[in-house]
Amino acid sequence: MSISTLSRRAILAGASASALTVPIAAVAVAAPSLALAEPAIAVPTVPSGPSVIEKLWDERQAALREYEAAHRVCDRLDKVLEQRMPDPHPSIVWSNPENDADGLKFEGKGEPWHLKKYIHSRHIERVLKAACEPKFLRTKIEGKVPGTLVVTWQERSKDEGPFAFTEEDVALQERLRARMELSRRYERKMKRVSHEIGLTAAERRRDRACSRQVKIDNKIIRIPASSRRDLAIKIEIFDHYERDMGADEIVRDVRRLIVMPDELRARMLASVGHPDPDIFARMSV
Repeated sequence: MSISTLSRRAILAGASASALTVPIAAVAVAAPSLALAEPAIAVPTVPSGPSVIEKLWDERQAALREYEAAHRVCDRLDKVLEQRMPDPHPSIVWSNPENDADGLKFEGKGEPWHLKKYIHSRHIERVLKAACEPKFLRTKIEGKVPGTLVVTWQERSKDEGPFAFTEEDVALQERLRARMELSRRYERKMKRVSHEIGLTAAERRRDRACSRQVKIDNKIIRIPASSRRDLAIKIEIFDHYERDMGADEIVRDVRRLIVMPDELRARMLASVGHPDPDIFARMSV
């Protein structure tokens, strides 16, 4: 049979038979060349060991344990300090009617927090500073009309200058200065006793541990989370500070951990030149 008399079916059949007789070795050699022609796609890998945030968390927990131990020592020595310190002078104690009348009324919630409810010298200093400020407005309460409260006031401009201090103003300033000196004297004695019983050193250890913990917390918040465990650590720090730290960084991490797969798909499609970047979105519906 000449080649001119071969039918199209015979030619196709011959081509198929020839394809089936290709040696397996030839296919094995050709396969790697096809794989090398594909563009390389970077696939993120999960780290085998603890992340940077997890390592910092261990350091943070160690600092927290150190802080709690020092804090327990401080609590014990605070009681010793209270036993050794004498009662403060009544003129520098909160909830004294005379002190309330001179502008030293306790405005906080609950009980005063200072030792033996003494008034801190810095607070007295602020009240004294306000009492010594020049006054351009002066008020006077009169009861000339029975059953009616009459309030009169006078005001001066800056060009006219402030009102001169009255005898009552000067007396108040002197009482406040005397209180401030008593409070400072009480604080100096408290400082000496604190040093003697070891409270000062314990407070320094506590403060150093607290400072180290806060620095680590800030560092953890700044580092991008790479896993759900990292994100859980950040949320625990967020709750520790009563949700007043790291909110923006946590939102950023959530977006990264959730949106990153879609962004990775887009980069993969772009790397192979796919014309339809939304193909995966339609396939998942």
